[in-house]
Amino acid sequence: MEPFEYRLRPKSNYMMNASWQELYKLTEYWKTELAFYADEIRFFKKLLSTYNYTKHPNLEKINLIVEDAETQLKSIQKQIEEHLRHIAKFIKMLDEGQKTDNEDYVFREEHDVLEDNISAFIDASRKLKKTVFTEVEQYINTT
Repeated sequence: MEPFEYRLRPKSNYMMNASWQELYKLTEYWKTELAFYADEIRFFKKLLSTYNYTKHPNLEKINLIVEDAETQLKSIQKQIEEHLRHIAKFIKMLDEGQKTDNEDYVFREEHDVLEDNISAFIDASRKLKKTVFTEVEQYINTT
């Protein structure tokens, strides 16, 4: 078996051909990556709470965006937990000699959609990070 690469995969037929064990490893990787984003969001919320919004109203708007990002992240994290349980079920079924053909295709499509959602969240988080730091810097420079 080739070494597993922990990265978002390029658009291809990887999802249809990867083993359940590889999909499980990839999903576990997503889980650890998103835990880092949860730490960042917690930091941003604490950082933003230390500033006076009346002096810089953009910070209040950004705080709302951070809270929305936190809600989105929690939703994706729940989906990942459920996804891991499903993959474990498929691995168990295969170990017991059962077939997964009917459920297999639909589940792999769902896996693909989940990865796209994670990728979109990560892209949005990068933009949010830049915005938070820019606005906090402006606040500091004007006080």
